Amino acid sequence: MSDTTIRLLSDQKCVDIEQYGTQDGSNIWLYTCHTNDKDPTHQNQEWIYNATSGTITSVMSGKCITAEGTIDGATLQLWGCTGASSQQWAYDATGHTFKNAQSKLCMDVGSSANCSFEPWSSFDYCNYKLDPLARAEDLVSRLTVFELVNLLLNDHDGVPRLGVPPFGHTECTHGTLNDGQLLTTLFPQALTMASSFDHTLLRSIGTAIADEVRGKYNVAFQMGKYNYPYGLICWAPVVNVCRDPRWGRCQEGYGEDPYLQGQLATQYVQGLQAISEEGYVEAVATCKHFDVHSGPENIPASRFTFDALVSYRDWLQTFQPAFRACAEAGVMSYMCSYNAINGVPACANRELLTDLLRNTWNFSGFVVSDCGAVENVYETHHYAQSETEAADFCLKAGCDWCCGNGFSYLLNATEQGYVSQDELRVSVTRLMKAFIQLGVLDPWDMVPYNKIDLSVVDEHKGLALLAALEAMVLLENVNNTLPLTLGNYKSVALIGPCADDPDCVKGDYDPTPKYIVTPRGAFESRTSLQVNYVSGCPNVLCTTTSGFAAAVAAAKQSDFVVYVGGINRNYEGEGNDRADIVLFGLQSTLIQMLKQSNPKVIVVLMHGAPVVSPVYSQVDAVISAGYAGQEAGNAILDVLSGEYNPAGRTTVTWYTGVGQLPPMVSYSMVNRTYRYMVDKPQYYFGYGLSYTTFQYSNLNIPTTTINPCNQVILQVTVANTGKVAGDEVVQVYITFKNATVPAPFVSLVGFTRVVGLAPGKTATAGFNITPAQMTVVRDEDFAEVIEPGEYTIYVGGHQPMDTNATEDVASLVSWKNGARRCCRPNNGSSDRLPVHRLLLYLQKMEKGSNRQPGGAQLESAESETELRSESSLAVTSLIAPNRDGERSVPENCAERESRSHGVNEIDPTTSCIVLEPFKGLGHRACSQADRHDHNRKGKLLTARALLENVQASHAPLKRREDQDKVPMRKMAVEKINAVRYAAVEPLVRSRSIKQPSRRQDIGRFVANVFVRILCDVRHAKRKAALKVAIASDSGRKEALLRVSRKGHKSEVMLNLVLLCGKSKEEIEAEFAANV
Repeated sequence: MSDTTIRLLSDQKCVDIEQYGTQDGSNIWLYTCHTNDKDPTHQNQEWIYNATSGTITSVMSGKCITAEGTIDGATLQLWGCTGASSQQWAYDATGHTFKNAQSKLCMDVGSSANCSFEPWSSFDYCNYKLDPLARAEDLVSRLTVFELVNLLLNDHDGVPRLGVPPFGHTECTHGTLNDGQLLTTLFPQALTMASSFDHTLLRSIGTAIADEVRGKYNVAFQMGKYNYPYGLICWAPVVNVCRDPRWGRCQEGYGEDPYLQGQLATQYVQGLQAISEEGYVEAVATCKHFDVHSGPENIPASRFTFDALVSYRDWLQTFQPAFRACAEAGVMSYMCSYNAINGVPACANRELLTDLLRNTWNFSGFVVSDCGAVENVYETHHYAQSETEAADFCLKAGCDWCCGNGFSYLLNATEQGYVSQDELRVSVTRLMKAFIQLGVLDPWDMVPYNKIDLSVVDEHKGLALLAALEAMVLLENVNNTLPLTLGNYKSVALIGPCADDPDCVKGDYDPTPKYIVTPRGAFESRTSLQVNYVSGCPNVLCTTTSGFAAAVAAAKQSDFVVYVGGINRNYEGEGNDRADIVLFGLQSTLIQMLKQSNPKVIVVLMHGAPVVSPVYSQVDAVISAGYAGQEAGNAILDVLSGEYNPAGRTTVTWYTGVGQLPPMVSYSMVNRTYRYMVDKPQYYFGYGLSYTTFQYSNLNIPTTTINPCNQVILQVTVANTGKVAGDEVVQVYITFKNATVPAPFVSLVGFTRVVGLAPGKTATAGFNITPAQMTVVRDEDFAEVIEPGEYTIYVGGHQPMDTNATEDVASLVSWKNGARRCCRPNNGSSDRLPVHRLLLYLQKMEKGSNRQPGGAQLESAESETELRSESSLAVTSLIAPNRDGERSVPENCAERESRSHGVNEIDPTTSCIVLEPFKGLGHRACSQADRHDHNRKGKLLTARALLENVQASHAPLKRREDQDKVPMRKMAVEKINAVRYAAVEPLVRSRSIKQPSRRQDIGRFVANVFVRILCDVRHAKRKAALKVAIASDSGRKEALLRVSRKGHKSEVMLNLVLLCGKSKEEIEAEFAANV
């Protein structure tokens, strides 16, 4: 290296205010003015390095180059050389050049800016002996407002003056995304790998992907590349329940069962977030998309505007569990979703991101928005009235990191006094804590993961093949057609649009691998068969029969046919829903023609969510391969030939068609997924065949003492009764036979994969069922309780509703006792249930039976006592939810909206009451269009303001509106409060309840009264007193009359005010008698 020259990656390098690399890939930090600096002379700085003269020349004159600004003769500090912390370049204002001011300049270190160098190494945030949180707090305390906001953006410049480089994310759904040059492993898509039902496999894949994330990061870091897709923050796993197979992103998650989702996500998260002996985290996992997010993407509505209307019971039992499992697994990040939940955008929902996630689940990491979701709070949801207000809402709700430009408006919010620096520091501290745990600031050699390079990719070929093999699901196998003894055949007709299409094995968010093996590639390279390949269809849409003749001809001249079809990532994925779930186009017709031309036809399906067709029952065998990744072709061939015995299980119900599905936009779980479905599907959840047979026996429960904080421990013996070795997926289900409230018909509570069980051998599988898995949601207070009655436990290779199942099932009848809350981790409950005797019996199920228990004689329980009813309520709500059982399907969307919202519009021209049926998720009172219109007129009290009024105990109006709008909004709030107070004033006067201490707390006061008194069925005396008071109070009559004019919505208010839980006819009778 010469005395005055830095050798760059190219002869000429443009420096734009960030950094440039040297010949060995290290970086030089230029302390520059930022592009958002309001001084126009400080923007768009560009500097050209001239290798001939050894100078860095300004393209434009009069530019500042340091954060403080540069004058003639100032120096540019280039940090990054070991032992040379004061490298200086002199600035010549006349020539606009920087020249080396030292005799020799070294720039050969492995990283450009970390705690190896002065002055940073002397700061507390570089003291690796301190706790990561303490280090983060010290670092954040040194940041300016601009730097704080900059770090809250997904793509940022870092903080060069403090040695903080840029950092970013990558996608890791089934492999880490790359730039097409730093190649990584393409594992099976998430939904496909979930078919393995294998905890260990998911942990191994997570660990492998974390290694590749680190290897890619380490190589890119030396090249001066930090942001997407080179970051260490993985935006995976996706744990949204696949409630509808038309949703384009079903393929990214682990299926339709919340327990399966949570179990597999736990393994994946802990695999990604491996922790070294030194305490460094290998990569950060992100559970997404939080919450109540599973379509639509674009059919029939846009995900950017969609408002998911969900009941509290469904939210608690279906959409919440997998995300809660992530928190319990120690995930370091969540991503909030695009959609609104009952009127409140997820990324602006404080009850979701703070009250639930942090205060209830004790999550201590950071929340990142989906890309553009912060902006959408204003632009598409119209929940905020400006970009600045949207950023304010999201930050205060608990969103810490913005993918997009939405948080750039926090600078305006800070300047205008809406957001304090302390609020910014809270979010940045959460980010910097994770950043420090990753070891990015510490000396390179201190972090063991920095030694990983991309050679690990070659080590994962075997794991990619194993994942594809374990995920294969054998759906049909007539007369044991499979496995094939390939040596007995001379030719195969390989037909179908996916037989040689790499897109059919990839799936959404696919990394670029070093290779892909298609089915055609496997057959041609690994067998001696004559492969007669014909696509038959030009693509998976298969809208023409032009290739059918050639396909039929190939079938006729071959010994057997393998048809490989389905769908590919171009027709389902992010932003791309499916209108139907049937096999695309004319593929079914082609399969029927092939079957007429050859007696042995095997169908292999490539897909994310299911692709159904009645033709599957007409062929000899059907294999669901999913999106099987780079080893798809080899895995398919191994299963067909018997090299591998398939044991995968379906993770999504294969409905017969969309006729079995509710509307896509309906978030009621009625008749959705196996847990709530009444009709018989084509293939059940948890279904899959094998080349061998298994038998279950000796179900054992060692304990007979149950309390709400103890697990039920099960063991069962599994025997391979067939002729070949194989894996078996053992599944445990529970049924709620005597539930008094809506509950799943059947629910998965345990599973394990018994691997490589030889013929004649047995294995013991053990399971722990937690109290929470045996609960239902009580109507009156939404508590999770264990009800009295019979709970049947099924253990077998399939779910009990599956009439196609052939294995034996053992079952258990549980205890009888009073309903009681269950314990969850860290909830502090110590209540115990009385001791009961658990009565155990085994029931031999006949082949083809419906697997329903029956005929068991139960002994009486010992020490059975009635537990006292619990009177405390767990939620703060204004309206009791719908109690019609939630099993009936609404006639239309409008009817469901009116029933599920439970709203009461007081005066649509001046105000709109927004009521909250359950803690954590708000409901809206007006349509989005009406709400947006009223917002512009300044006549509507928005949901945010009212929820703050009800829940936060502050003055009715705390919004930053124009001064001329404040009086009108204040009047609207006071009017609403007056009507509310009229509902409880009789009780105040009769001393049934106390007068509120402050009038500004009236909203919260009334909410608590309604919940704790009016809607509590055990307070009959108080309700009777209220009834009398209402009848004699003229003001209350007036309020009820006003409500009655609002049509069907008045039913909910009457239900609330008069006698909660009464029928419509009873309510109308009470209304007629009192008003």
